[in-house]
Amino acid sequence: MYQSFATNTLLRFRPRFRSRPLAPPLAPFVDIALSAYLADRLGLPEVGFAERPTLIPSGWEAYIFRFRIRHVSPPFDRPLVLRLYAGPQGLPRACREFAAQLHAHRLGYPVPRPLLLEGDSGPLGGPFVIMEHVPGETLLDRLRGNCLRILEVPARLAEAHRRLHALPPDGLAAPPGPFLARHLAELRRTIGDYDLPDLKGALRWLEAHRPAETTSPRLLHLDFHPVNLIVRDDDGVCAVLDWSEADVGDAHADLATTLLLLRHGPLEDLSLRERLLAPVTRWFLARRYLKAYGRGTALDPERLDYYLAWASLRRLAMYGMWLRAGPQSNGSKPCAVRRVTPAHVRDLQRCFARLTGAMPHLGPVPG
Repeated sequence: MYQSFATNTLLRFRPRFRSRPLAPPLAPFVDIALSAYLADRLGLPEVGFAERPTLIPSGWEAYIFRFRIRHVSPPFDRPLVLRLYAGPQGLPRACREFAAQLHAHRLGYPVPRPLLLEGDSGPLGGPFVIMEHVPGETLLDRLRGNCLRILEVPARLAEAHRRLHALPPDGLAAPPGPFLARHLAELRRTIGDYDLPDLKGALRWLEAHRPAETTSPRLLHLDFHPVNLIVRDDDGVCAVLDWSEADVGDAHADLATTLLLLRHGPLEDLSLRERLLAPVTRWFLARRYLKAYGRGTALDPERLDYYLAWASLRRLAMYGMWLRAGPQSNGSKPCAVRRVTPAHVRDLQRCFARLTGAMPHLGPVPG
């Protein structure tokens, strides 16, 4: 399991000090806390910064800081990124991220090299991962900088996704049990634990219409979209970020999640022109991405539709959990709940209803 992998890793590198957890976001205190932690972890008298930790205002789940250490040996002698989760509940996601990213890196897949996993929330207020920084621009920013790249972006997204699914998952210890059975059980727990009765009918539909488990499990990212792919400055290759949802299972689940995010993901900081063009751009990106991925790859349309419904309900259940208990309930940043808007929730509900004939409800959503 990811937990076992992380436990073994942490036992090798457990810091020798304990401190009172800090409440993220940490700036300016992250400088002091991270310096003390790294000095202890790396066995140095002290650690200074060539670049002090700078908060990067992006991402749903983790606080992201870029920094650089002075006078250290490889591989810590380069620009680094700290991904810090908002409390102990983020530990499973940090463990998944580190394990899957390390597995992909060892196989030569373009990801930031993960360097360090810390599961103890004491030093910085939550579990965290430190990895190499990848200079470049995201695929989304590349498109926004030049609308003529409307053909390039979905093609590169599909190419990177196909390459990911061609990697052998052997060697990455996934949670026990078949993928779909585990995720349906997780939905049942979330709906029950966070009192979301209006989603039960949708879950019953998924359980009644579930396809057979795949006989060819693949490495899945489950958050694969243009913001999480960065075109590297040095060679133009797309590196893939944010592996906190990674798993091993049916590739259709990964494709469906990407299609859902392309069609219905929340939009932020758009110009008036971008807002007007968004519906057509979304439709075109999703269509071209699926067409490009499907070249030479056999896809099952019914299975893909099922997993699209699953991805819709999975996101609605997560939002319900956030609205009941706050995003910290799974280690996400508190501000992530701002993206749960009535319009976005309606899009997800209608997507599920279009595919299944059953309309899920989430209850009142602040708007």
